[in-house]
Amino acid sequence: MSSSITPTTAITTTNSSSDYSLNNPFSPKKHISLHVRHLHLLPNAYQSAGADAQRITLAYFALSAIDLLSGVPHDAARVDDEERREWRDWIWDRQVASGGFVGSPVLQSAKEAYSPSSVSIRGDLAQTYTALLALGTLRDEEGLKTRLDKDALCALLSQCQQQDGSFRASPEEQGSDVRFVFCAFAIAHLLGQDGWRAIDLQKTLGYLGRCRTFDGAFGQSPGEESHAGSTYCVLASLRLGGQLHTWLSPAEQQKTVHWLSHRQDVTTGGLAGRLNKETDVCYSFWVGASLAILGHHDLLDASADVRWILSAQSRVGGFGKVPDEPPDLLHSYLGLAALALHAHDDEQDNARLEADGPSEQHESVDAETRSVRNELGKSIQPLDAAINLRRESADWLRRTLRSSGRTAT
Repeated sequence: MSSSITPTTAITTTNSSSDYSLNNPFSPKKHISLHVRHLHLLPNAYQSAGADAQRITLAYFALSAIDLLSGVPHDAARVDDEERREWRDWIWDRQVASGGFVGSPVLQSAKEAYSPSSVSIRGDLAQTYTALLALGTLRDEEGLKTRLDKDALCALLSQCQQQDGSFRASPEEQGSDVRFVFCAFAIAHLLGQDGWRAIDLQKTLGYLGRCRTFDGAFGQSPGEESHAGSTYCVLASLRLGGQLHTWLSPAEQQKTVHWLSHRQDVTTGGLAGRLNKETDVCYSFWVGASLAILGHHDLLDASADVRWILSAQSRVGGFGKVPDEPPDLLHSYLGLAALALHAHDDEQDNARLEADGPSEQHESVDAETRSVRNELGKSIQPLDAAINLRRESADWLRRTLRSSGRTAT
């Protein structure tokens, strides 16, 4: 982060608890067990048509959560090679000839039954993004070298881009917004030059500029209100596309940092996604990762946010949306991802110290925050905030995809 950007004053909450571990200690083994159970059998809540269409994403949440906790010794995390092969094969079976992946075998069989001779099943950008990340957690080097059709995948990227620079989830879908821009940019980033050649980068940058709001955040599409999830999608897209510091000036970044840092509730310690909205565990990631991308995650009151997240921890593992709600895969994974950002904030501190020298903010990190980082860091691996995957897995996936992949003959 450029030293010309002046950090916003760190948020301090009024939560009076002095030790998060005394209230609701983090239980990594329970989280591992919950996610392994979901890989074996999805609960009834995920049996609806809408959830079934995103089954690959549900698998990514579970596999990525286990990957983040890979340093925790636990029998449930010791998945044998046969089971890993079955998971890999199930994901590859969702790849379609027209490029990319779909989320569920039900979608494939339904379209084939409707009109097997005339209907071409089209890949989905969101499911393709999470399929690639899931394969990264499984370290499927052979599959990525021999089974991924790069040419068809790049064609899908081109077909999903619209004239205004936005992206649809699939060529057949209606509606486009920054969520699918992020998915497209993440795929292109992972593929490298082949992926970026498939899209018109400048046209999309123009679209993202029209999504910017007066207060420095971003809406889901032009003219919509500021939203933390949409802001993450834009900032992550800019980072993945190598455009963050050229497209957003230091003053513009500072305005975004200001909006993000003020999403922390001073009473609960948690984060909200919009003005005048309740806190929600998932926004500890969407806001936190956005600040991490901008180099200012440490502006949050870490110990207060960790207490908030752990207050929503279930006795059987996982996190609910808010305290006393049952855990679900989205909030369970994003809660862990948010904790990973807090656990390794000291790396960001040290990088800024090396680049800019000592600062009052660096010296003011309190003992409780350092204790929180130390305890969480024993269990949770570092996260790549822009791609939303364990850092080591993200690095491995980039190297593998940029040097492999099946092309059309």
